[in-house]
Amino acid sequence: MSPVQIAVLVIAGVSLLGLIISVIRGSSTFSGYEEYKQEMVKIAKSMHAEIFRDGDDVVIAGNHKKLPLQVRFSYSETTPGLNVRLQAPVSFTFSVVPKGAVATEGRVPVRTGDEVFDARFIARTDHPTQAKMLVGNKVMRTQMAQLCCSSKTYLTLVTGSIELSELVIPSPHTARHVLDHIEAMGALAVAVEAIPGADQVKITPYKRERSSPVVQVAIGVGAIAAIFAVFLLKPQSAQPDLSGVAAAMATAEGVAAADMSQIPNAMEWHAAKAEEFDRDVAAWVRGGGADVSGRVPLQLDASDPHRDVVYWLVKNGAPGNRLVVLQNGNNIYDAQYPDVVGLARVPLAALGSVDWGAKPIVDASGDALILLRQTDAGIVGRVMFFKGQRLYTGVPKRYDQVSLQ
Repeated sequence: MSPVQIAVLVIAGVSLLGLIISVIRGSSTFSGYEEYKQEMVKIAKSMHAEIFRDGDDVVIAGNHKKLPLQVRFSYSETTPGLNVRLQAPVSFTFSVVPKGAVATEGRVPVRTGDEVFDARFIARTDHPTQAKMLVGNKVMRTQMAQLCCSSKTYLTLVTGSIELSELVIPSPHTARHVLDHIEAMGALAVAVEAIPGADQVKITPYKRERSSPVVQVAIGVGAIAAIFAVFLLKPQSAQPDLSGVAAAMATAEGVAAADMSQIPNAMEWHAAKAEEFDRDVAAWVRGGGADVSGRVPLQLDASDPHRDVVYWLVKNGAPGNRLVVLQNGNNIYDAQYPDVVGLARVPLAALGSVDWGAKPIVDASGDALILLRQTDAGIVGRVMFFKGQRLYTGVPKRYDQVSLQ
């Protein structure tokens, strides 16, 4: 065979392989969610977003008017069927839950002034002044009523994000339902920009990892390899090529190699270094007998012998903080937080002695983590733990009185 014929055969073979891989990847993404595939694709196209699989869940990630947005579909018994999370300049806590349900955020009840709404839902907050500014706006009350469309809907505003959960995936017209919610959440995001403290919350747009389609990459690589092999390669002494091995072993700074596959776009981040902690927080962590590190091993479930890990990740060369929780090697929580200044493990045995300002609604069954953030009122700690992969939080009166032993 001539060199040209060999090159054509190599390109054709690699192209066919790329097409097969593309089909397999597409089918695996929607495995178990085939009935919602077309609706999910509509949502992704409207958002100019990407769709990927996160364990058993299907996730759509992108931006809504330059605000990072994530839509998650799940069949898990411990996760809402639909969860929509929009990062927004929220500087206070505010939650809306159906009557009879337990609110995880907010100690002070708030009446919206809409009698029909208040009869069906309970609103709570830790910041009454800001909450009244929100519910005092008639347009915003209308948007909240649109978001809380059923007795299975939960709406939560916490620092840096607006989150909506529905216990089951809405059907039919799933795409229209979700896109309407996204528009209403966008309107809420605009409203909270006018509330004091919003300018302290920094939001970084979601950046989609840019890569060429599998088929195009396969054709290009195949063509280059074929031309190189047929026309340029000359016999030489065999030398092992370790470049592929080196690339496979590449890790983000401070991140264990075994954890890399569970952290999307991990190479754009690094685990926080000691010098990136607030000086007072670092001194408190050291004084508590813990390591000052952005990688914190812990045991989220005391009955599970596997070790888990939490990462405080810092964006490389740009502002950005991210909290990633891996349980049994699986990513169960991945969210960006502004103004993080520290992180530490709180052992299960120490949780019973915490002097709470806002106590969690359930008791932990394993270790917790305390996330330290800089606010106008100073450094504030939020204790976070997981039960059945569901997040629970509490706020100690003073973070530096929490024992780390």
